[in-house]
Amino acid sequence: MAVQVFEDEMLLQRTETISDGTADGLTNRSKKFLREERAASTDEKLRQACDRLIDLLDRGTYTNLPAEINKIRLKLDKNQLSEAKAHHLLISLAVKFASMSSEDDTEALESEMPVEILDEPDIIISETFTA
Repeated sequence: MAVQVFEDEMLLQRTETISDGTADGLTNRSKKFLREERAASTDEKLRQACDRLIDLLDRGTYTNLPAEINKIRLKLDKNQLSEAKAHHLLISLAVKFASMSSEDDTEALESEMPVEILDEPDIIISETFTA
């Protein structure tokens, strides 16, 4: 029972979000841009990438993710990037950040945990009192 409680606490710590549920303006603009690109695209890879990025933005896990998406949006608006190149950058961002937060994949979680956590622990409690 203690082992299960310990494992649950360890996994819970990994899945907590950083943000408090309210998004800032940059995050909201990034989410709007992703929703627009997802709606306008017929490419399934881009749609999945936008879904992943929106999910990561909702969780607030990465503080630099909204800024990265906003850079792509601004370059696309200024015609410094072609639409295909912007889509490629969005897909690469999704791959990069989704691979960094692979809590959906339980095998990846287990491989990141130290071996001592995965094994059954030997609980030895000892104290020495000197008078």
